[in-house]
Amino acid sequence: MTAAGAGNVQQVKNKKERCVRRLERAEQQLEKLERSIDHLDMMAEASGNETIGRHVETSLNKIEYFKNRLDRTRNQVDKIEDDLAAQDDAAPCKDCIRSSVNLMCRQAESIYSELAEYSAKTGEFELQARRSANAGQVLSRAEKKIARCKATADPRTIKGAERMLGEAQEALDRNKPAAAIDMALGAIEKLQTICDDNAGEKERVESMIARAKKLVGRSGSAQAQSLLNQGISHFTKGKELQKANDKKGAETEFIIARKFLEKAADLAGNSQ
Repeated sequence: MTAAGAGNVQQVKNKKERCVRRLERAEQQLEKLERSIDHLDMMAEASGNETIGRHVETSLNKIEYFKNRLDRTRNQVDKIEDDLAAQDDAAPCKDCIRSSVNLMCRQAESIYSELAEYSAKTGEFELQARRSANAGQVLSRAEKKIARCKATADPRTIKGAERMLGEAQEALDRNKPAAAIDMALGAIEKLQTICDDNAGEKERVESMIARAKKLVGRSGSAQAQSLLNQGISHFTKGKELQKANDKKGAETEFIIARKFLEKAADLAGNSQ
């Protein structure tokens, strides 16, 4: 390989590494967003603010959207690394590889920017929810989630979460609702990555169905009704898979159901 060719290869590699670091920051941003949405989900009903509840519903599908984009970009990175590894004296760095790197970089930057913007919006909702949520209701929801997670989570983690929830109750008893909410959310964070909470997902979809039914009923939209029916159908299938202990299948059906229900609610809302 010529010196100029080697330089081109190295330049492409350097740019690829810079963009991969940007992609990694986007993945970290998504993890933070998921935690924030989990907090909002715990506080939405207790806040009495329907707008916060709708943001949670929308965000569940938005998270899937971001995950899919990150996965596709990660696959691009793998292909680029294979192509770069294949470079030798007979195959200097081709323009197509440089173009692939440039495309991957644009996608990584786009995902990061969209995530940052959406996270900022979600952060504003979280602040609103913390100010308006009924602390007692938040603690009650946290207690139910911990109970659901006992079957799949490590007992020591459950014990730690229960201890934090106990401290939250003590704070509430001392008339410190803000501190109680913080502790309750901290207890739930301990379970976020290790708890198989299909039951919690089932509750969220049931809430979306109830809201969509009200909106569709008021709008009289046949198209919205069709979307609602499809959402209910996937939800029913998800419950059947859940009973059959097919957790992955149930999760997939619940995700599909959410998408139909969100579309039904949006269409019905716009029709009024």
